[in-house]
Amino acid sequence: MWEVLDHIVVVLSYGMDNDDELVSRTRAAEVLKRNARTINAALKGVAPDETTPGRPQRWRIATIKAALDRRDTLNADFVRNGAAASQTASLAAARARLTEHKAAVADLQRRRLQGELAGFRSRGVLGGTS
Repeated sequence: MWEVLDHIVVVLSYGMDNDDELVSRTRAAEVLKRNARTINAALKGVAPDETTPGRPQRWRIATIKAALDRRDTLNADFVRNGAAASQTASLAAARARLTEHKAAVADLQRRRLQGELAGFRSRGVLGGTS
């Protein structure tokens, strides 16, 4: 009985939070329960993860979430500080870059696990023997 329940839990969790799913801007608004204009603003300047001629551009859910986090961080800073003080603005920009880098690392880890990237070993980089 536990095997069946474990399988059902895995299937349900996969279907509800699949950050690798490719979606259009409109579908992202539905899935993430955000306004379509908010999604459009967050994705401005973000390259799509898939471009197929004759189809809408599509992004991974993880890419869209990272873009929304960046936008939310910058907007929160602006709301708190009016036109944003220079130190606070640079902190918000650093946080946005950090969020972007975390998303990139997560994407690389996912790609490595799926076999898209070959693993490598560094030898002698940190002063060890070569």
